[in-house]
Amino acid sequence: MLLLGTSSEGKIYYTVKQDGYENNYNSDGWEDWRELEFPDEADDSSVVERENKELTYKSNPSNFIIRYLYRSKDKSFVAPVQIVSASGHLYVFRQSKANTLLVDRFVLDELTNNLGRKIEVRYKRSRKRYEPWEGNGSSQGNGYIMRVFSHITISRSKRR
Repeated sequence: MLLLGTSSEGKIYYTVKQDGYENNYNSDGWEDWRELEFPDEADDSSVVERENKELTYKSNPSNFIIRYLYRSKDKSFVAPVQIVSASGHLYVFRQSKANTLLVDRFVLDELTNNLGRKIEVRYKRSRKRYEPWEGNGSSQGNGYIMRVFSHITISRSKRR
């Protein structure tokens, strides 16, 4: 069980009901309140380029249908939040100060009772979602393909 609350500054906090197996079991059965961490990172140029190409209106390319925000940490408006649990993820819907809807995806770590952001698949070397690394060709010449899939590295060599 999970509870969320919004502070007067627009920050969102959460607590998780303990199941009794934690080392720091509280007498009331709930974890201490923690601030829910939202993205505050640099933009991925490959995602921005793809959004500009595929997720804008043809009549007005400066208007986006949907857009990924890499810095939404301080954009929450003081308003109730909604959460939906589906496919092992928690989706947090919140209102922004610009009167738009923000959606973030989290995963509950059941060992620590922490909510962590679900990070998307990216190319490991380029650290971009849609662009592979274009280095000097030495790794590509050996026939290795490196991608990161949910923190699992897969390496496959080409047979000659």
